[in-house]
Amino acid sequence: MDRLVTRLLQLARIQSSPDTAETVEVAPFLAGIVARYGQQVRLDVSGTPAAITMNPDHLETAVRNLVDNALRHGAGQPVDVVVGHQGSRLAIAVRDRGPGISNGNQGRIFERFFTTERDRGGTGLGLAIVQAVAATRGGSVTYDTGPGGTTFTLLL
Repeated sequence: MDRLVTRLLQLARIQSSPDTAETVEVAPFLAGIVARYGQQVRLDVSGTPAAITMNPDHLETAVRNLVDNALRHGAGQPVDVVVGHQGSRLAIAVRDRGPGISNGNQGRIFERFFTTERDRGGTGLGLAIVQAVAATRGGSVTYDTGPGGTTFTLLL
């Protein structure tokens, strides 16, 4: 219950509070996040824009939610985080090598409280939070899935 309330408050803050923007040096910032996961997560920042101006807490929250999901659904395989840009936007792609998202679940993955992991502590708010972070920046979050894995791409 505590985890659920914390995640709901986090989502509400992202959607309703003013975006306290700071200049974030993208490569070192993401390297710091990914380092916490050890060998489970590989980072490619070769095409990374130097900096983005946004709330660093929002950026960290979005990336951690995507990486945590990829690790949970990635069949024990390493997760790749590839950072680049699409036009003037920062693009962060997080790829797992799991079985992919079932057709029945694809239409619901961004719904609040939808989870296939409730018995393992899932709240069903992770992707809704990622989507909220993208929306506050006029960006988006999309996915591509199949039997070889799923890639979520966050555009900011």
